[in-house]
Amino acid sequence: MLNIQRIQYCFINIWNIIIISFGLSLDAFAVSVANGNIVKSKKLFHALKFAISFSFFQMFMPLIGWLMGVRFQKIMGNIDHWIAF
Repeated sequence: MLNIQRIQYCFINIWNIIIISFGLSLDAFAVSVANGNIVKSKKLFHALKFAISFSFFQMFMPLIGWLMGVRFQKIMGNIDHWIAF
């Protein structure tokens, strides 16, 4: 038998990933349009250099944020019962 909670947990994670990736793609599109309007020399080399550098940071920033969150969770796990919101 399938565990319903496990299926719902996976479904929520998939939707979170889709929403985050959609938001990041809209951000990348807006920056690309703005950069295309500003740059005077429209050469393929400049476009590829910008696209590669921008995609590199778009890929690694969420990963770095996730790793920092995991580390922060381990630190706060020892004192979270003392913090009241």
